[in-house]
Amino acid sequence: MRNLKRKYVVGKLWKYYSHEERNEIINNHSIGCIENGGNSFIEVLKLKGGILYMDHEDINNDNPFQSLKSIHSNYDWDNQEILDEIELYYKDGVVKSILCELLKMNK
Repeated sequence: MRNLKRKYVVGKLWKYYSHEERNEIINNHSIGCIENGGNSFIEVLKLKGGILYMDHEDINNDNPFQSLKSIHSNYDWDNQEILDEIELYYKDGVVKSILCELLKMNK
């Protein structure tokens, strides 16, 4: 496995990784998964260089990563679903902070 210390390395090289390597990156760097509406799942990856967001459906794209701002604008978010997710799964930590930020952006 290649050294994945910075997020831009993963983003720039993603298209060259095998499916197995991509799954390994996700498994090794995921800090949670945000569910949106029961049919979209946004993986939250934490690398030394920062946080990356990726819809599970986009794993085979050359560069599937998005910013928080782009996942907010590319998906419809329901505030009650976000609050439920915080209550059920993420009472603290980075993913809770991300969900709280999505709530702020949704106002």
